Amino acid sequence: MQNPRCDFIRAIQNNDLARCLVKTAEIHGHFCPGSALGVMASVYGLNQLGMGSIPSDGMENLMAIVEINACFADGVQAVSGCTLGNNGLVYRDLGRHAVTFAIRERGTGVRVRVLPRFRAHVARAAPEFFPLVEMVIKDRSGDEGDLAALRRMGKKAAFALIQLPFEDLFAIETVRPDLPDYAPITESAVCPGCKESIMATKVMAEGAGRGLCFSCAGRGYRQVDGRGIVAKEPKAQLSSIEGVSDVSLGKSATMTNEDQCNCRVHGQKGLRRGRSSFWMHDPELAFAELALKDGDCFLDMGCGPGDYAIRASGIVGESGAVYALDRWQDVIDDLAAKAASRGLGNLKAIVSDITDPLPIKDECVDVCLISTVLHSLDLVDVGEILFGEIRRVLRHGGRLVIIECKKEEQNFGPPIDIRLSPEQLEVPIARYGFIKVGLADLGYNYMIKFIKN
Repeated sequence: MQNPRCDFIRAIQNNDLARCLVKTAEIHGHFCPGSALGVMASVYGLNQLGMGSIPSDGMENLMAIVEINACFADGVQAVSGCTLGNNGLVYRDLGRHAVTFAIRERGTGVRVRVLPRFRAHVARAAPEFFPLVEMVIKDRSGDEGDLAALRRMGKKAAFALIQLPFEDLFAIETVRPDLPDYAPITESAVCPGCKESIMATKVMAEGAGRGLCFSCAGRGYRQVDGRGIVAKEPKAQLSSIEGVSDVSLGKSATMTNEDQCNCRVHGQKGLRRGRSSFWMHDPELAFAELALKDGDCFLDMGCGPGDYAIRASGIVGESGAVYALDRWQDVIDDLAAKAASRGLGNLKAIVSDITDPLPIKDECVDVCLISTVLHSLDLVDVGEILFGEIRRVLRHGGRLVIIECKKEEQNFGPPIDIRLSPEQLEVPIARYGFIKVGLADLGYNYMIKFIKN
């Protein structure tokens, strides 16, 4: 199979600096002295290591340690094939035009550094280049004509540099490089806050935010930008909340309880629905507690994206039924489309406000689930119709299962003052003819189970 870098390999072997510079511009976007210096340093350094280093396959055998995150670095990445993505490139935030190349099984490598006098060579080749850099890039002034002139001067200087002897621009030395270990293959985790797949090494290991990604936990992070490696403080990213735009949240920096709950509608008037709790805990554990079986009828109230309903559909089978209720037409349309695409003929997605009479016939439901919804309701106001309707549709001995966030401080989910403890649910629900039969710890959430008395 032909090496995908065959053009570069051929150019390096032939010391064809012009070809390497043109190929580098394909990723760098323009010609400039910095990328030309990176090209020259890489071609010379790789040839010094020997021809065996040139056909890098991006599997971390050949390593490049670059000491600046400027145009020079793109020349190194393009010619060597060592990149951030294949873990062959190590960036050390030292601000120097220098690169070290090494092969892992060897004890030594070569470090190539640019001599300060390169600026004089650039000024002689393209006198207008540095003044244009000051105007267009540093001062962010000038017009389109100045930008076009900068590009022309950059190209002129770049092609002039590659004509010069290596010794006029660089120094090279043999070094014993400090190489990192091979990049580990890490497991993935699903952040219970944003539901995104995260490297397991990039989640909070302890504390109130244990298991959350750094963003959801409000932890700072580091990033590479034009200044180097910089520490960043976390910022609230309200627009990242599923289904909620900056406009819908309004301009106020103060969030209401509903906003903090990250809701768009839990199947009830006026409230927003948040991320599905399905991924905030182990779904296998939750469904083991639900104990559904073939032929059961399952009711998911305030179903949102329908994660529970879809899983339940496969468990209860063709002889069973699943009803998924949500107030929002778009939500129900999406779920119905999912069910149809998967051939789930036993799943019925229905537009319904769960605090109104339910469109379900009497005594046909075996298990009714309400997941992370009740904290957003005024149970004093809606409890009678809500639990009265659930009691009506449940068979004798049918189960009401409720999942809620634990009443403790966490860095996501509803504020603690509107969270409901198991005790706060048990007493009012008992008034409507239900008996508590179980309580299960799901991690961030808990599950409380009742039967119809």
